Amino acid sequence: MRYRSPDPGVMIPLVTDRSSSTRRWWGTALVLSLFLLITACNGVSPLPSDDSPEPDTDAPAGAEEPEEGGSLVVAIPEEPDSLNFSLTTSPSAQWILSTVDARMIRITADDSYEPRLLREVPTLENGGISEDRLSYTIRFLPDITWSDGEPIDARDFEFTWQTLTATDYPAAALRGWNLIEDVTVSSDNLSATIRLRNPSAEFINRVLAGGSGEGAGFLLPRHRLEDIPSGEIATHEYGAEEHVGSGPFQIVEWDPGEHLTVERNPEYWGDPPLLDRIVFRFTSSPRDAISQVTTGDVDLAVDLPESTLLDAIESDETEALITARGGAVKTYAFNLHDPGNLDLEHPIFRDQQVREAITLGFDRWSVIEMLLLNQTEVPGTLLSNTLWEHSGLEPLPFDPDLAAELLDDAGWELNEDGVRERAGTLLEFTVTTTAGDDPDAVLRQRVQSAFIDDMAELGIQVEAVNYDPDQLYGTVDEPGVLAQRDFDLVDVPWNNRTTLDMFVERLSEAFIPSEDFPEGANLMGYSNEDVNRLLREQSNTLDPDERAEILYEVQEIFMGDRPVILVYEHIEIDVLRNYVHGLDPGTVAGLWWNVEEWWISPDEVVLN
Repeated sequence: MRYRSPDPGVMIPLVTDRSSSTRRWWGTALVLSLFLLITACNGVSPLPSDDSPEPDTDAPAGAEEPEEGGSLVVAIPEEPDSLNFSLTTSPSAQWILSTVDARMIRITADDSYEPRLLREVPTLENGGISEDRLSYTIRFLPDITWSDGEPIDARDFEFTWQTLTATDYPAAALRGWNLIEDVTVSSDNLSATIRLRNPSAEFINRVLAGGSGEGAGFLLPRHRLEDIPSGEIATHEYGAEEHVGSGPFQIVEWDPGEHLTVERNPEYWGDPPLLDRIVFRFTSSPRDAISQVTTGDVDLAVDLPESTLLDAIESDETEALITARGGAVKTYAFNLHDPGNLDLEHPIFRDQQVREAITLGFDRWSVIEMLLLNQTEVPGTLLSNTLWEHSGLEPLPFDPDLAAELLDDAGWELNEDGVRERAGTLLEFTVTTTAGDDPDAVLRQRVQSAFIDDMAELGIQVEAVNYDPDQLYGTVDEPGVLAQRDFDLVDVPWNNRTTLDMFVERLSEAFIPSEDFPEGANLMGYSNEDVNRLLREQSNTLDPDERAEILYEVQEIFMGDRPVILVYEHIEIDVLRNYVHGLDPGTVAGLWWNVEEWWISPDEVVLN
């Protein structure tokens, strides 16, 4: 990441830039190579040779001169549950909030910190962070206001902290805020000195800075809510149509079940947005959303699932914008313990050499080609496309010959039936993902089928054992299969976009699930003392280069132990009309960080 100063010409490097391309624009010629995929039902079906041109990875969203005015209609997959950032984890809510609220610091498409409500990003060099790493000083811009004209200042930060940490307040996420011991506001109300209970390398990303799919960086309006008991704020209309914001737009209408409309905020203190308004249309079906873009009923459909990739191929009037999701990697995790007795090591997967052979024998590149049209990559690390990616790590190749050699060396030899066995025990296990016939579940099952087929070529018998999502992931009242670790190999969600919370919890021995701790995230049962020590060390290391080096070492050790198979980098798919311009998504920032720069060519807009 880099810091961006208020002067866009000044950039301060934070960590080494990544060189790989992470965004793709699709052209219509690619349609010619896709039709056979439609008929594929099981496993992976081959594509004809692809003579279509490579997508232009550097094409801008629009090279024309930006124009002011007009309305943008956006299809989003769900209606927000609240517009109070501290009470929701809904991505749709956070996207809308990104239009009506400014963050203290925002993350931009090039992985930079850009101060918005603040004058600068606090650092050791500018005195914003104390030498003991326990104090942060944030300085607000003068003369900035909420949408009702009231000033935004350090008192809003203090009020937000006090509210979120109140015992009767149902905050959706407290991490970062609960590290604060005290906040002191300056006499002019433009600065706040924040004292932490202990140093935290994640404080900025958890509290001050955020991307478009999360609430980090937002504030509550003190003047609007301070007279309301904290326990009653959750039901206040501030979370709905009476929302008071700090961003370029403001809410003007919310028709439940149908749409929500925002228009230019006349009190906005920054450069005014180019659009007059944005209409968010609640469209639960991704294919309906794509269809509405094709017909011109909506101008943009966002965050479409990977299962819609074929449908997202554009007509002459639309384009598909594909962006890697930072730190979101499709992962198969090995259970390193016996699911029948978690006190024992797994009879097969306890051997690192076997885990490596299984990974070598899975042709993940064919999965990407056949199911995802070569629009993503096999990563070398779980932190792919994040601020902490170890770009020197390469994925294990597809090498079935080497895989067979490793299995032979480990004593797993082919019997007369073509199945490997050792000391009378067959080399067989289960692989688990979600059941169902919805398109996303079917995509996961097709990847699973490809894996099973590849393992059969090695002489390994693999059975698919799938569960409904509630059974697999569990409910509030009942832990699921994952929490009970009742699996051999499992398809697990993984997302480390802006913070390292999930990465740390997945790898730390302290987070192995148990009967007393079913929410533990270390589903593998992975334990490595060096990794445990380094994860603790990085959490208190504020120097970005030093922290990166620690995290590089963690990634090297973890990937060398082979407790997971990295299948592919997840992608974000957005489909838009050709007249929509200014979108500049980033792997960490997401799509919504720069909505004030979005614009449309009025002469090209479809009138409905």
